[in-house]
Amino acid sequence: MRTARRKKNKLITPISTMKVKNEKLVELLKTRQYTRTELAEMGVTEYQINKLANNYKLEYQYEPSKNDFVYYILEKGYDPFFFLPDNGEEKLKIAKMADLHIGSTETDEKELISLFSYLWEEGYRIISMSGDLIDGWGVYRGQTENLTYATIDRQVDVAVSILSMFDFLYITNKGNHDASSTKNGGADAIALVQERMVNKGKKFVYLKSYCGYIIYKNTAIQLLHMDGGYSMQSDTYGNQKVVNAMNKTSSTRGDVNVNCIDVFGDKISVINLITGHYHTLGKFMYGSMVVESPLTTQHTTDLINRRGIRSKTGARVSEMEIKDGKCVSEKGAIIFGRDVHEMYSVEHTPNLSIHTQAPKSTDRANNKKTKVKTEIDNEKINKVLRNLIKIGFVGKDELKDDEIEYIRQTYFYNIYRNPKDGTIVYQQDNDEHTIIYAPAEQKGIVRYLEISNLFVGSKFFSTKAFREILDRTKAAGVKFVHIGGNAIWGIPSKANAANTELFDGRDQVRKLVDILSDYPEFHYYTIDGVCENTFIRSSKAYLRFNPMKYAEMLMKEKGIKFTAINDSKCDFLIYGIIFRMDCSSEERLKNWYTRDYGMVKSLRELMVKAGRIVKVKGKEYGIGAIFYGHVPTTIETFSGGMYVTSTAGPTIDLDNKSPLIKSNPEGAIVNALVNHGEILKFEREIIAPIV
Repeated sequence: MRTARRKKNKLITPISTMKVKNEKLVELLKTRQYTRTELAEMGVTEYQINKLANNYKLEYQYEPSKNDFVYYILEKGYDPFFFLPDNGEEKLKIAKMADLHIGSTETDEKELISLFSYLWEEGYRIISMSGDLIDGWGVYRGQTENLTYATIDRQVDVAVSILSMFDFLYITNKGNHDASSTKNGGADAIALVQERMVNKGKKFVYLKSYCGYIIYKNTAIQLLHMDGGYSMQSDTYGNQKVVNAMNKTSSTRGDVNVNCIDVFGDKISVINLITGHYHTLGKFMYGSMVVESPLTTQHTTDLINRRGIRSKTGARVSEMEIKDGKCVSEKGAIIFGRDVHEMYSVEHTPNLSIHTQAPKSTDRANNKKTKVKTEIDNEKINKVLRNLIKIGFVGKDELKDDEIEYIRQTYFYNIYRNPKDGTIVYQQDNDEHTIIYAPAEQKGIVRYLEISNLFVGSKFFSTKAFREILDRTKAAGVKFVHIGGNAIWGIPSKANAANTELFDGRDQVRKLVDILSDYPEFHYYTIDGVCENTFIRSSKAYLRFNPMKYAEMLMKEKGIKFTAINDSKCDFLIYGIIFRMDCSSEERLKNWYTRDYGMVKSLRELMVKAGRIVKVKGKEYGIGAIFYGHVPTTIETFSGGMYVTSTAGPTIDLDNKSPLIKSNPEGAIVNALVNHGEILKFEREIIAPIV
């Protein structure tokens, strides 16, 4: 029997000795990550590690650069993180994915492999996946009918077989479908994927939480898998709820601001929030943080269909330039899967070969859900649509009401039944606005800076930020600048008088011209927004004038190309496709979650009134991209076959009382590849000056 030893009048037993060792180990694991090998060299046993896991938030994950697992302890309320090695490159090149749902009947494995192959050929070596790698089991009513592989083991096997085909560095967090394996099957499926991938010599990092962080160059990329319902009003609804919640709770965690986390005592800025779960495409800027949902690889399931949503398949890729702990520019593009290409084809007659059953609609008036039972005859619909587009109408018996509603909801063609005689009409009305046959820098390539809401003449306008945006645009070799309205502050209201620097409209214009004239290599295009219209439509004769026409006159005197479009909307016809600039919406930005409410409303009105087809001199052209002004926020999404964007403009702290629109100054360079009336590639580089 062991006897207790006395040292300096203090009784030390083997049990208390073990406790002291554990306390020291806890302090060490709170300061940095230790590999399994390092812990073994320190004499730490598996038993000690398991005991710590019972009392502390002990995290462990695979570290590819060390070819070993690392262990560390997190404080309560904090989430796991992975240190991405600095490769010495100025920009971080990463592919962003979410919701692969391997094991689902709606996940095309060949399409997924093809997508991975494309990313590899394009030079991407890092893939983040924001949860739901597998489809799991027992997540929602009727899921068994949507499962190709009903067992978790089989889903894990297929996931490993697909992922191990490539040498990507995969980084993923947990999703609600992943968690179902633990809840219903007793094993962590993604931990099994990680173990088998590591055994195959592949790089796979699993952050065992719904939230995790990738730490790179003193910045963080946050992976988050959310939960909850969907919204048809806004692609960014869920992300805005998260940002708003983060803004309210950040002070309780001791963070400096919402874009900051604590990593072993150091404050790290979050530059990118990538969310999963919603199966959509939405992107906006919150301060200096890029907030986005990167699509899915699962096509529309019964659950999504019941909620009136269609999944958008593909991935998002980006290159982020990081300086001084901030993302100063982010160049992104969307890689679409089969479903979106077929759904949103630029061709006037859509291909309906994939979709064999009409979606289920909701009768809101009676608050009852109704199911469409009619099977869609693809050949019949294609034939009818060709006739509709050619002559504008067909007989009343050519399409059923369910088929008409299906085409309207899915393909955004404005067809309806004439109430007088029952004939089916294809409406091609187009409101009158300016059409510009715009030049391009070289054949097939469209490049321009899009920026709006300059508010020159207000105290919010930052000359330094605006000049930096123009300097970086000039350095990129871009020749065209599209100003999407609200270039000046306009006539201030009583509430905005305190925020006004220049009250005279001509002074506001002259200040704008003074800045733009320092960059004579650009060709400027501008439309009228609400602020310009305060002078144009003023009831007082001494205030009434056209600000942008005045700016055009001053710029022409200096020999600089400046086209003032005396309209709130303009279409640029380039290589058979329309790039639209629109500042016609006068919706105010609400202090709620649908920050793209004005954009969504304008899109809905566009689809109802005219569709995405514009008739120019008897010929029809599709709208490929819409740049919305008015709302001072940076958003990017894809809806109705069109790339839909907006930018915040060179303003700072536009409204301190409204955190949802408080953002850094931003502009965006668009780089599009166009061929025969179709956008083949659409990249958008966000420029966020540090001020």
